[in-house]
Parts: sequence; C-alpha cells; structure tokens
Amino acid sequence: MPHLYRRGFIHVIGNAKRQLASKQLHEIGYFPNKPFTLSYTCKTINFSFLLSGEGSYQVNGQDVAVTGPCVLVQLPGEDYVYGPNQRGRWEEFYLIYHPDALQRLRDNQIIVDGQFSWPINNIFAIEEAINAMVKAVELNLPTDVIDQHCEMLLVLSKMPKELDHQDKAVAAINAIAAAIKHNCQSNYSFQEIAKELGMSYSSFRRYWVDIFGVSPKNFQMDQRMVRAANLIISTNSSIAQVAESVGYDDQAYFSTLFKKRYKMSPAQYRKQHVVTIPAEYLGPSTSCEQEAGIVRSGIVGSLGVPEAS
Repeated sequence: MPHLYRRGFIHVIGNAKRQLASKQLHEIGYFPNKPFTLSYTCKTINFSFLLSGEGSYQVNGQDVAVTGPCVLVQLPGEDYVYGPNQRGRWEEFYLIYHPDALQRLRDNQIIVDGQFSWPINNIFAIEEAINAMVKAVELNLPTDVIDQHCEMLLVLSKMPKELDHQDKAVAAINAIAAAIKHNCQSNYSFQEIAKELGMSYSSFRRYWVDIFGVSPKNFQMDQRMVRAANLIISTNSSIAQVAESVGYDDQAYFSTLFKKRYKMSPAQYRKQHVVTIPAEYLGPSTSCEQEAGIVRSGIVGSLGVPEAS
C-alpha cells in the first residue's frame, strides 16, 4: 500500500479520535510491520485486517493458525491472544468500534456468531478502500464520510470474488499478482507463466497492463521497492540484508532501483523516515492499552522489532 508506506509507521491516524464520533467508531490504525503479540479480554469490537503475514490467533483458549489476507474479529467479553509467528511480523490495518455497535453489525451480517475470522477474497479492492479511507481522514472530510469508508471496507471483506474476475485468464493473473505481492522476492518467469495459461506472452502482458496499469516486471519491482522501504524504516537490517530479502543479490543494483523510485538512497531514506516512528509503537503496552488490560509480548530492540536470531 504505497500511500501508507510513504507515511512510515502509523499507529493512530492523525485526528482520527477527534473525528470518529458517529456510528460508535473509536479508532483506526495501521501497523506495516507489527512485531508483537497482544493478550487481553476484549472490551470493544475490533476488526484486524491481516493484509500480509501469518501467525496465531487464540480465542478463549482455542488456537487457530491464520494467514493473510484475512480479517480477525474480537468481541466484548472474549479472551484473545494473537500476533505474528515468533520473530515474525505482519501487516495489519484495524478498526475499533464501541460495544453499542454490536447489534447493528450483527443485523448487517458483518458479525456472525461463532465466526472469529474470514478470508479476504480480493486484497486489491481492500487496499484501495483502505487508501481511500485514510485520505478522507487526512483531508479532514466529514465524519460521516469516514464512517462510510469504514463500513464499505467491512462489507468488501465479506464479499466473494468479484464477478468481473470470473474470466479464467483474468482470475489467473490476479492470483499470480497476489502471489507476487506476498512473495515478491521470488523469481517469476512470466513467459513460462503465459505458456502455462495457454497464452502468448504479448496477450498475457496486455491483460496484465489492462488490470494493473504496469507490466508484470514493473509490478513485481514496485512490490519489492515498497517492501524494501518498509523494512528499511521498521527494522535494524542492513541495506544488503534488505536487498537480499526482497530478491536482489547485488546491493548496488538494488540501491540504483531504490533511488530511482524514491529519489534518495536507501540510507538517506532510513535517516529521513526513522523519526516518524511514534513512541507508542515502541516498548510495552501504551497507557490506554494498560487501562484496557492489553499486554504486548515479543518486543525487543530499539525499533520495537524482534532481535535477529
């Protein structure tokens, strides 16, 4: 999600608490690289959009393995422990509602008794909706507009795959794009993929550009650069380690591509953005979390990320 990555870390989006007054929406936030596990008895209604990554989710003592993209929901009075795998991280966007919203969310079939998670079938539509909602907050648009964006986000998360994507070729391309997004470091032969789909590469590329606006190769490079920018500002990894983790063995080549994208070197990017990490992201639970009985675990190091093994 380039719009959010450009902002670095976002815990509680600016002015959100002041604006989010109607429909019992309390808070919205984003962790591009969440390193910790939360343990608590829930007092609100929380929706955690796990956009990428994997980990564990414990509901009233019952363990469930989760892999993004999916939605995790927490309800008042239930006990939860959830977070990324040990020494891992995941990308999470969340919404927090007042308990008074429970009946309305049930009436709208967003919350279904016994359903504590569900898969996201169209991650690209979800990301577009999140970006639109964040821009509404940043532009100080009326509260009702922000509420509508959040409600739309919840509705989209429950939708099946879009009918427009039923065409076999388009569905296959979307599946490949999703794989690239979550495993951008892997090497893909788009010519071979086109052959497996029974298409010429020129037809495959035309389909791809029609859907995403860029070629397959540039799409993958964009995903790698966004992931690299995230790692640079949210971990202590060296630039060489970041380059390797997104699929580049040649650090100099990686730095050239990064500078072309962000108009500065990886080192300059880290120096400029490291100060955007808010204090509430680091260390143990924040004061508001402590008041709600929320406990964090798995945080080590100055950036709030697990130490390298």
